[in-house]
Amino acid sequence: MNIRFSVCAAQGTVMTAAMIALFVVMALTVLTLFALIFLSYEKNQAPKEEEKPLPPEEPEVIYMSRQTPVYWIEPGPEPEPIEKLVPVPVVVPFAEEESFESGAVRYDRSFTAKLIQSDDATKHRYTQLKNFLLSFSKVKDKTSWKHESFRCGREVVATLLFRGKTLCVVFPLSAEELKESKYRVESFGEETGRCLYRIKSDLRLRYAKELYESILLNLGSFRIERESVDYFLPYEGVVELIDKGLVKRKITTRATEEFLKSQKENTELALIS
Repeated sequence: MNIRFSVCAAQGTVMTAAMIALFVVMALTVLTLFALIFLSYEKNQAPKEEEKPLPPEEPEVIYMSRQTPVYWIEPGPEPEPIEKLVPVPVVVPFAEEESFESGAVRYDRSFTAKLIQSDDATKHRYTQLKNFLLSFSKVKDKTSWKHESFRCGREVVATLLFRGKTLCVVFPLSAEELKESKYRVESFGEETGRCLYRIKSDLRLRYAKELYESILLNLGSFRIERESVDYFLPYEGVVELIDKGLVKRKITTRATEEFLKSQKENTELALIS
């Protein structure tokens, strides 16, 4: 009986200890919950700090020295390539004269200047004709201010000059002798026995060669082998030609204008003869 009582007492002691332990665990759990609730309440009751706006971003500054700040700017997209413009020269023709109340300013162009300012077709015909004129024996050429002459020995067999913008050739032939022929020549002073032939086309160029060849054959000249030369001269303006001495700028009065007009043809005849 004593043994049974001892077992019951031991069981009661174990149960008591277990209950005490359970009570301690429950008490700690409750305390922990109360602590968490209290901390959460304190956090919610604390005053909230106002959110301050962020300052604007400033470009990065790299200081090369204390006085001069250098701002770094990010490169943007590359611009589209621009086509290179090629300048086109504009030829502005000068007037033959500039009139004013008491007189006029005249531009006296030399034969070479007129040739330079002529059109390309005229320059090509001049090259062909000059090569043909010099393709005969004993023929020499000489260029003066108003014309270009060709001599066979002492005889002037042809003279090139300009009438306006037209290239012309003067032959030592009478216009009356060629009146009924296919060569439409013009009289160039009856006392000199010369005629003027205007070279306006390739057909007239061929006719001029025929007239010239007949004159040279009568003088005993003959064709020789000669390498063709290109006499083409590129266009130049009046200012450039004045600088080269190929154009003269003259100021005349009204009285001298009338005198020059009356003496112009006689002067040209004297130069050619």
